[in-house]
Amino acid sequence: MRRFSNPGIFGKVFLYTLLIMALLSLITIFFFARQFTALIDTSQKEKITTNAQLLAMRLSGNPIDEIIQLAKSSYEREPLFEFSIRYHENNEILYETTRFQFSRNSSADPITNDRLNSSHVSGITLSDEITMYISHEVSAAAYTSFIKTTLVIVLVLVCVGILCAFVFARQMTSPIKKLARDTRKMSKMECVNAPVSRTDEIGELANDVYSMYETLKSEIQKVKEMEENQRYFFSAASHELKTPIAAMSALIEEMIEGIADNDDHPEYLRKCMKMIVAQKKLISEIMELVRLQDTQEKPCIEPFLLYTAMADILPTYEPLAEAKQQSILVEISKDLSCIADLKKLDRVLSNLLINAIENAPRETQIKIWCELEDSRFVRLCILNTAAHIDDKIIPKLFEPFYRLDTARSRSQGHSGLGLAIVKRTLDDMGLTFKLQNADGGILFWLCLPIAR
Repeated sequence: MRRFSNPGIFGKVFLYTLLIMALLSLITIFFFARQFTALIDTSQKEKITTNAQLLAMRLSGNPIDEIIQLAKSSYEREPLFEFSIRYHENNEILYETTRFQFSRNSSADPITNDRLNSSHVSGITLSDEITMYISHEVSAAAYTSFIKTTLVIVLVLVCVGILCAFVFARQMTSPIKKLARDTRKMSKMECVNAPVSRTDEIGELANDVYSMYETLKSEIQKVKEMEENQRYFFSAASHELKTPIAAMSALIEEMIEGIADNDDHPEYLRKCMKMIVAQKKLISEIMELVRLQDTQEKPCIEPFLLYTAMADILPTYEPLAEAKQQSILVEISKDLSCIADLKKLDRVLSNLLINAIENAPRETQIKIWCELEDSRFVRLCILNTAAHIDDKIIPKLFEPFYRLDTARSRSQGHSGLGLAIVKRTLDDMGLTFKLQNADGGILFWLCLPIAR
């Protein structure tokens, strides 16, 4: 009952098409009914006249008995029209068909021209004494035959119309029904194939809906990844903060309970102070990474000399490199001018240098140089010689709190947020970068626009 009350778009288009076809057919029949009737009368009368002339030719010149016999046999064999054969003078009927509609009067009643005209009867002279009168009235059988033929034609047209309406409704509604099914799947986030290429409005609608679905799916995937990253971030941050706090709590508890000697208290306090400084640095880096993720600050683009920017940073990190007997080799033209947000770039270069120093082996060299990529960009390269990282691990290095060597990084106060901050900062600045294994070590490069 519900399906009947709501036939759907296919049923509606199909029914509406049938109704329009039926309405047009009724209007056509109404306006052309008279023309159809006149056409039947004309064609039947022409047929009667032709057949009567042929019969008259067969009867002319024959004796009366043969005329009567031929007329009778012809009518019985094929009653195409009604006629009457009579004498001229006394109107005596020699032969008359059973449904002749002219007159039933006695032979004393002559046939006049007025009566011929008024009765749709015409005469054909067979001889000087005999005339054949023909009734031009169309018989009911002719109308019956026409009606039967018309019904057959109408039935065929109805069948063809239903078939055409079905095909038309199917062609019109199939893409709409497919679009409805696809949107239903889209609402459930199920996979949907790309729509078939069409150039009409339905095709445009399907393409727009599919494009919106792809965009929405991409955004939902990004949100899921963001939520997953946030869960990982908070879990890792909690772990990073929990471990030193537990260690400090143990040291302070030993001092309070008197387990540790008084002479050891300064050493315990120095350890606690060292852990507090490390945690303060970690919290600062967490705050910076959160700020980079939450804010959409526009970069403050300005021209600067790349060699000068690097020279301002190096003195801070050269003592760390010397402690590991490392050397830093810089080969950058002093006249090379680039454009970028210098404040953010300084932060990036600082993180890259500290990571290079901490992860490079002892007694190795860190090389920094530039390569001209094209007329618009220059590639700044930083190479850790004699180092290698598994290619599968490289993408994980940009995740927060990820470390190659957890124990060594913790002992050196390395938080695991440096490359995460680098990635976020460079993404905000719209700069291309990559970390990869190269001949001779691990290479990090980034592209900087050249100032004009």
